Amino acid sequence: MKKTVLQIGILTTIITVIVVLGEDVWARNREAVIQSRLLAQEADWTNRPIRHFRNGTEFQKFVRRIPIRKGKMSDNDIWDRWQAALWGSVFDNTRLSIRILDWLDDQVQTVVDQDQIDLAKARAYFQQPDLNKTVEHYKKIPSESDYWLEAQEELAWTYLRLNQHNKTISALATVASPVFSNIIPAEPYFLKTLTHLQICDYPQVFKTTKLFKENFNKRIPSLQQLASQGTTVDAEKAVDQLAAAPFRLTSVGLQAPHLPTLFWRDQFFQRHILNWRQSKSPTFRARAVRRLQELAQRDLKEISAMVQKMHIVEAEAIQRLHMDVHLTDTHVQQENKKDNKDQLYFPYTSEVWLDELDSYQAKVKDCPTLRKASL
Repeated sequence: MKKTVLQIGILTTIITVIVVLGEDVWARNREAVIQSRLLAQEADWTNRPIRHFRNGTEFQKFVRRIPIRKGKMSDNDIWDRWQAALWGSVFDNTRLSIRILDWLDDQVQTVVDQDQIDLAKARAYFQQPDLNKTVEHYKKIPSESDYWLEAQEELAWTYLRLNQHNKTISALATVASPVFSNIIPAEPYFLKTLTHLQICDYPQVFKTTKLFKENFNKRIPSLQQLASQGTTVDAEKAVDQLAAAPFRLTSVGLQAPHLPTLFWRDQFFQRHILNWRQSKSPTFRARAVRRLQELAQRDLKEISAMVQKMHIVEAEAIQRLHMDVHLTDTHVQQENKKDNKDQLYFPYTSEVWLDELDSYQAKVKDCPTLRKASL
């Protein structure tokens, strides 16, 4: 018994570390702008140079040259301030980031999508952390946005940190629905298993890992082929389709399940395509395909990392199931919520209506506290 309790203590500590790492959603902004250091060395056919800063001192000098003031500004001025907002979070100056993003909200401009501004603002508030503000700005991103799915996943992490497990599960029901199963990354599956573990819904832990295996067994071979061979038929088709189409999922819908997650939103990939459009040089097309190969390699590493984390969650669930701590009534009971004239509820089956995707509701009971035992 002592050995079992010790093992569970170790697993719980590891899972706590995993939660902290998983919550670092703001780092996605940091990754995007750090990538720009290499992009800045490439010819820029959009006339919007990507800024990069080696340290905070360089960044502060740049900020002093671009004061936030009222009145109409040029597109380049707006672009520079947008990048300053992203870099502010990198250097832990979220107050500056939010101030610039608030200023962008008041501008009449077409340089930065409003959804990008709301997503960046939500991440900055998460970093502070002001989780209620975080939720507010994630919810501003509409379902028709190309950033909506990503926002829903990060919203689920926010709810988990707020200990609102029922809302976490509801958000994940949207993200992990059959409609999106072929394009979402591995992380939502891990988050789903972790949430079910925390509310002691152990059957759902194992059902989720089983679903993960079924979905990714179809996608991994395509990613492996792209990562090892450098190109695939789907990669070539996707690049050609984006030669004149917008960077959206709808432009590459048929190829998306066989290619890296959200590849059409990657800064490197976009810049290569934009330069190819303007210059017509095959060099930039080749760079776009090569970038897809790099993204496939990245995805495979992430999938491997998520598998390891889910193995830890599974091990914790198995240990708890075998502990003699009177867990006879720990399974979460879901209560049917009565319909009323203002709200419709649908069963979560294989048939999914687009209008109901973000309306899934989950009801969870408090998970019984495991009885402590001394070592």
